[in-house]
Amino acid sequence: MALQNFLADYNSLWMFVIVFAIVYFGLLKLGLQGSKIVLAIISLLISFVVISSVSTTNYLVGILPFIILLMVLGFLIVLVLMFVTKDAAAIEKLKGPLGVALFIIAIIICITLAFNYFSHLNNILPNSSNSGLSSGLVQFKDLIYSDNFIEFFLFIVVSGTVFFFLVKK
Repeated sequence: MALQNFLADYNSLWMFVIVFAIVYFGLLKLGLQGSKIVLAIISLLISFVVISSVSTTNYLVGILPFIILLMVLGFLIVLVLMFVTKDAAAIEKLKGPLGVALFIIAIIICITLAFNYFSHLNNILPNSSNSGLSSGLVQFKDLIYSDNFIEFFLFIVVSGTVFFFLVKK
């Protein structure tokens, strides 16, 4: 119980550290030119912006257990695959699709929890009222749910899929 209170009391600090680490190592992984101090300062600023919003911090606190669960699940699947198959090449082939599947599940969880934590997003859904939306968001909502936009989006997805399979070696 004391551990739960300790973690709950310092949610903002934990989120600051986690966001800082993710942004900093993400910038390092991107290989941006510049010193590590500049990347650390950029990460520090982004972390301050993220924790300055209470709703964003609550969203991150709510989403973190699901992301950790997905990471552990992915690790366990790879671990089981290592024991089941002795061929390292077969495991390497499965890591890509497994990573993509877990990433898609993580995106779905993020979007679902966003509608839960940011209740004003519910007005963007189809067949909902426009009462809490500005005029720009009402126009954006009308554009997204128009037949022309849906047909264009479907065309882009199908074209991208066909292009992917044609270019794939």
